[in-house]
Amino acid sequence: MVDDYFSWLLEHHEINIRCTADIDLNISTYVFLYLKHRGGSYRKMNFFRRFFRAVGVAETDIPLNTFLSTSVPPGNVLSLEQTVRMYVHFKKEARIIIERKHEFSEHRKGGRDPRRAVGGKHGDWYQLKNRIFVILKVIGTQIKPVASNRDNGLRDALAGLEKNEGAMTLRLDGKHRRKKGLTGHLAYLYPSVRDLLPFVCLLLIKTRFNVSVILGLRLGKYVFRPMALKLGKSESIVQFSAVKFKSVNDVDAEPNFVHALSLVKPYAHPYQLVKFAEELTNPLRIELKRKIVELKKQKNRTEKQSDYLVKLETIKDDLFLYYAKGEISSLGMSATTGETPHLYHDSLKNLQFPTSLAALRNSALAFASTFSGATESIVSLLGDHKNHRTAKNYRNRKQLHARWKALFVEIFELSISLIGERVYSKKNLRALLSGQGLSRREVDNLLTEGNVTRWGNRCSNPKDPPPGFDAGTAPGGYCVGQSCIDGCPRARWFPDAFEAAAARREHLKARLLEVGFAASSVSVIHHRVERLELIMSTILKYRAKNV
Repeated sequence: MVDDYFSWLLEHHEINIRCTADIDLNISTYVFLYLKHRGGSYRKMNFFRRFFRAVGVAETDIPLNTFLSTSVPPGNVLSLEQTVRMYVHFKKEARIIIERKHEFSEHRKGGRDPRRAVGGKHGDWYQLKNRIFVILKVIGTQIKPVASNRDNGLRDALAGLEKNEGAMTLRLDGKHRRKKGLTGHLAYLYPSVRDLLPFVCLLLIKTRFNVSVILGLRLGKYVFRPMALKLGKSESIVQFSAVKFKSVNDVDAEPNFVHALSLVKPYAHPYQLVKFAEELTNPLRIELKRKIVELKKQKNRTEKQSDYLVKLETIKDDLFLYYAKGEISSLGMSATTGETPHLYHDSLKNLQFPTSLAALRNSALAFASTFSGATESIVSLLGDHKNHRTAKNYRNRKQLHARWKALFVEIFELSISLIGERVYSKKNLRALLSGQGLSRREVDNLLTEGNVTRWGNRCSNPKDPPPGFDAGTAPGGYCVGQSCIDGCPRARWFPDAFEAAAARREHLKARLLEVGFAASSVSVIHHRVERLELIMSTILKYRAKNV
């Protein structure tokens, strides 16, 4: 089976695996496509996983077994129907919280103080933007006892909020409704523990991580790794990697990670769920840091205040922060104790759902059998190629980089012979280009003034990009990809390319500063910058000799 798999890779996808170093997550994931028409099963996928592990493939490059295991104890697995019902329900709940955030963003500006004492008019309290103004500019967003606001002369402000509805909040009984008063309006900024439940459940379904990993997610301890996979023409895929939670941590031990694939755009997939959770809890994180500073400055802290300070220091980087009973807390504390919040048990029971989050994680959907699961996603990503050429877009990234590098060296050496020519005339260039095997028409294109790409090079045939460089270009149309720097055989650089190459280099370096480390560390940008600098260096040497 192993021999047949690697022969299939070479025959159908032109991927030649020569050693373990050639196998990364993009290559190992092809197993799903291979097994699609060969009776794919949990047992066969497990065989390949064991094989990859045995030959030394990194654990991060071994795909999950998303086939349904027949050995999973029935008592620990929800039915597919139950899981689908929960999935659909919690997608709707997540949408409520997302729309709540959008509602706040829409009304946070343009409001004014609606209090009569400062010039407010009849009906001003009915406008949400004015009530948000009171929260942000009059009362403030600091978490403190309501009595202290009354003592500070803000009774009329509190009374105005009590008479009007604030944010939509999720309830234990599933009958979600808007809440009045100060806490109802602060809900726009500070999520409750119940508000976080849909995100926890959706992540359990979509990642198959255990409950402790999800509840214990911490900023800086998880990463989204770009992959050389796309769904259709635009949908990108990332690998979600999170630290495996341990109740007892050995400071000298290497952290263990768990992994899952995620589409980038859908709001109910891990990437968007986590990114929104970061945004949702950010105001509470800001308030947490302010409270830490306040408590540290306080000289005579009570025992309760000291305990609260320790708690805040402990949870400050947790992803799932929430506001409850006048304090900031975190689901990460539940990960530490190994117990989920009792409120979640009650909420699931009231919704007539199974109350075990662990059972949800072990469900048929989490194992991805038929409904929006990883197996179907991966097969649709890799399997539905319209023709032989489209499959090439999913090649091993290492092989692509190696091929591009070899091509660039070859093409650049041809350009060096042009740049290094002592007598830089059209006659000499024409002779050199013809000697490189180019036709008369191709030579004419290269010597045409203004026929320059964004990389500063000339192109021998801009209406016929070669395979591998023709993505998106209509037959007979001008090349739209312009990936000349990656080794297009049509490209040639002349001494006049310096300014364009320098401008492009600065643009790429600026982009590297904008994207995160996880994206830039595997980006082709670094290689392109190196090539541009090689071009610039060679041209400067030429100019120095010809001053």
